[in-house]
Amino acid sequence: RDPRSRARMVPWNDDPSPLRRLDAPWPGGVPEPFPPTLFDEPRPVRLLDARGGAVTVDSVGLISAAPCLICVEGETREIEAWSGPWPVSERWWSERQRVDWLQVVPVGGAAILVAVREGGAVMEGTYD
Repeated sequence: RDPRSRARMVPWNDDPSPLRRLDAPWPGGVPEPFPPTLFDEPRPVRLLDARGGAVTVDSVGLISAAPCLICVEGETREIEAWSGPWPVSERWWSERQRVDWLQVVPVGGAAILVAVREGGAVMEGTYD
């Protein structure tokens, strides 16, 4: 699950035990730790490769090139490290959506959690 939709099931009776193991990994999810800051509304970003082309993720989760620049809110910054993508099929039971998650670290800044959906990318949160 993505960090925004993770929830803990709480029993309705007085039994304090959880309904599922809380330490079990969720297959196909973003690895922990999750960003402590999640935005109410995700912010659009652009990931660019070394030649200035858009970085994309294909239908099988392969990234087109290493992201070298991130453009967010009118500012372009170099990326010093990145990881991912982690492809996730969300809401498969109703309206299937494919999301590819990446973590990027801009030079001199906090790490960012990026979600790539339908060709566009958004910044979901920061690891500040």
